[in-house]
Amino acid sequence: MRNIVLVGFMGTGKTVVGKALAENLRKKYISTDDLIEEKSGKTIKDIFAEEGEPRFRQLEKEVVKSISEKEGQIIDTGGGVILDRDNVDNLKKTGHMICLWADPDTILARTGSYSHRPLLNVEDPKKKIEELLEYRRPFYEDAHFHVDTTSGDIMDIVEKIIKIVKTSDENYAEEIERHDVIALWELMLEKLLQTSDLPVMVTDHKGTVVFANKKYMDCFVSRPGNVVGQNCMDMLTSGYGDIKVKEALEKMKSQTSSFQLKMPVICDNNREECFRWVSTPLKNGALDYILFLGRPEEAEGYQGMVVEQASNSNIIDMIFASTSKNEPDTAKHSLRVTQFAVSLAEKLDIGEENIEKLRIAALLHDIGKIVVDEKILMKKGRLDKKEFTEIMKHPDLGVDMIRPVTFLKHVLPIMICHHENYDGKGYPKGISGKEIPIEARILTVADVYEALTADRPYRKAFSREEALRIMKDAKGKKLDPEITDTFIDMVMSGQISEEIC
Repeated sequence: MRNIVLVGFMGTGKTVVGKALAENLRKKYISTDDLIEEKSGKTIKDIFAEEGEPRFRQLEKEVVKSISEKEGQIIDTGGGVILDRDNVDNLKKTGHMICLWADPDTILARTGSYSHRPLLNVEDPKKKIEELLEYRRPFYEDAHFHVDTTSGDIMDIVEKIIKIVKTSDENYAEEIERHDVIALWELMLEKLLQTSDLPVMVTDHKGTVVFANKKYMDCFVSRPGNVVGQNCMDMLTSGYGDIKVKEALEKMKSQTSSFQLKMPVICDNNREECFRWVSTPLKNGALDYILFLGRPEEAEGYQGMVVEQASNSNIIDMIFASTSKNEPDTAKHSLRVTQFAVSLAEKLDIGEENIEKLRIAALLHDIGKIVVDEKILMKKGRLDKKEFTEIMKHPDLGVDMIRPVTFLKHVLPIMICHHENYDGKGYPKGISGKEIPIEARILTVADVYEALTADRPYRKAFSREEALRIMKDAKGKKLDPEITDTFIDMVMSGQISEEIC
């Protein structure tokens, strides 16, 4: 849950409403005034009297920034918090800002005993309240929501706020999910599938086309126009009729891994050719899709339309081939890393299933680099901080790109951890030791060795001896010591082939 941030003038009920909200929602109640007193070791009255308002506002700003870094809190703010733009921006990042209102007479009645507040120690406190309310009104209007607390039971006010926040939280969550889903969906479609040398089509569960790559358009679209939004039956059907294609699609939707459908299709200029469509389910948020990858085949001896299981390797090969086309150097690196990693995993005897997961993860581990600016990847000099930050995004980007391919979900934890360090100083999670999956620790060792023994834009390859010395120095820091020792022994005894098989 995002924070609930209560702003408004003193006497509008921020404290009593905030504590009631915290109790009702079982969340932590935080008062910025209490934290300021705790931080300074003085009462607010003494801060104003001894150090002045500027010092108070400085402390207030520091407190606001600190509490805005967490969520799930009920935050009761001082009356002047909203006057500072930085405070507002920080509080809004993680919270719903709710302004509580009350009329001047109610505020005066509620604050009559607040002798510690300097603004009430005046000849006409009501007039002072009215003047300050008018001055602060434009600032208070910047809040997300407004609730009048002049009258009404406290619990009625609390329930009203909870209802507002619940609706807003649902909308906020949907907005974030929609943004994230669109981002990774676009990464996969445009960065991977668009450049494939094979025709690729993605449909929704009803068979409506949501994506067709350039190769697909070249093969099957004889007239100008976009196939997106059309039903795939209009393009796939050739003498079989809608019913059989619908039956095939229904069967495909029930699959959990790759499958295949062989059938004649209508190509451009009304030519009919036989294609084998290797397909796999995709998951985009809460919605299900089907990816079709076309391969031309001989039609001779073929009878009927059959949906049957297919090897997942077709889809993996297509994804890797797209990477190879975009970043040939990255693809070559991944092939060598895969070879080293699999040999090491076999020596460590981690099991056939885990070795296969590692093989796929190693092949795809740097796929996120096709999104990184080529100028950064090919830079001959040392990367600056901003450029290195961009490079550090590639494990997350790679995982996001293939996340929709449901049968590959088991390799994602390996892919995303291939730059985690044994001592916990890696990225993106900063986990350490055995927290890092063993497949990822193996992949890291293979990745480092390949990187050291290959030419890079910024340096020539190290010799085998130099590379092994560097890896020995990295034991217990970047690299798992035991796995590294095993790998070094394998290299020294000739059990690691340097040539791509």
